[in-house]
Amino acid sequence: MKIDLAATLSRIFAMLDNLGAANSPSDLTDSKLEQNLLLTISRHQNAMDWLVDQHATGKVRPRTRKVLRWALAEIVFLSGVPAPHVVDAATSFVKRRHSPQEAGFVNACLRAICADLEKKDHFFDNAPRHIQLRLPEILWNRWKEQFGDETSERIANALLAPADTFLRLREYPPQQPPKDIKGVISVESPEWAPNTKIYKLDRKAHVSIADVFSSNARFYIQDPATLLAPSLLAPKPGEVVADLCAAPGGKSVLLAESLKDTGVLYAYDIAESKLARLQENLKGFSCISVAQMDATQFQSPTPLDAVLLDVPCSNTGVLRRKPDAKWTFDLKKLSELTAIQSQILHQASLALKPNGRLVYSTCSIEPDENDLQIKAFLQSHPDFTLVKKQLILPDENHDGAFAALLQKKQT
Repeated sequence: MKIDLAATLSRIFAMLDNLGAANSPSDLTDSKLEQNLLLTISRHQNAMDWLVDQHATGKVRPRTRKVLRWALAEIVFLSGVPAPHVVDAATSFVKRRHSPQEAGFVNACLRAICADLEKKDHFFDNAPRHIQLRLPEILWNRWKEQFGDETSERIANALLAPADTFLRLREYPPQQPPKDIKGVISVESPEWAPNTKIYKLDRKAHVSIADVFSSNARFYIQDPATLLAPSLLAPKPGEVVADLCAAPGGKSVLLAESLKDTGVLYAYDIAESKLARLQENLKGFSCISVAQMDATQFQSPTPLDAVLLDVPCSNTGVLRRKPDAKWTFDLKKLSELTAIQSQILHQASLALKPNGRLVYSTCSIEPDENDLQIKAFLQSHPDFTLVKKQLILPDENHDGAFAALLQKKQT
């Protein structure tokens, strides 16, 4: 039976337009099928554009390309809908929304691609390497220079794989490791957080997060890479600590647990819209003070023992979860981000006590946001020393991250 998919296209396109640093597929829809479609389009965008350009004789309009990306995601990378039905739906949608001429191009382009797909087993063999790896050329060239070809290819391939859902066993109040929770697998703790109990959902078990959270065990959904920064800061009970870019709260929860709900944790974020979720995630702790705050203008109510800066960044370490971020990466945006990061670093440094600790953290693997940022800070702030730093490259077991522990000298 013919499936009419055109009615859903406007909704899908609107969600694609809203994907970005502030929105992931799970923020835009509860449907697992729609989330998978959004992720597939975002992961393979340049490969689909390359396919279109091989079959187009002129310039393709952005609105037309959007329809073609959806159709090719369904035809090439997903298997739920027969190709002829997808072609018909895309053609009908464009005809109704735009023009018969534009619809004729969509129909001809998709049918030509489908015909070629039937003849070839490895359709992208002739594509440039960055397209085969689903990377923008600028990132591919930067990573080759920084990490070399082999490591860069390994990173790119890892970023194309679906990300597992990881669960951290909450550390405070203390609890025993769970036993025999259906669909939950214990995994090895990362070397940067060796005492943390980590689990992941078993994809084969088809168990929902709601099912897991209905058990007696208390979990927090958290990729292992996010444990690096709080582990480096290592708050002690009774300390006064701030998390200046706290939403949605995963790292703040770890800090509060390390404090054992003593002392004070200031959890601030610039986005007022995110504060409700931050407060919900921190529910149950009495040591928390949540408020809206622009970290670039931070003024501490009291001298701090420690501060965590999980700063806004390019997200190149988390492209498994935010694949759309790679298509907006450019040097202008990178320069703007590093300027904000530098300002946050400086402002936070003013609030620390002598011997106070600062952890600067990103989910980026770009040196401009990591090593070079720390180097510049230390040159302009001789009252600080670098205690430790670590870069985690993304792989199939975790996202990518960077963190550096800085300490203010005793005056």
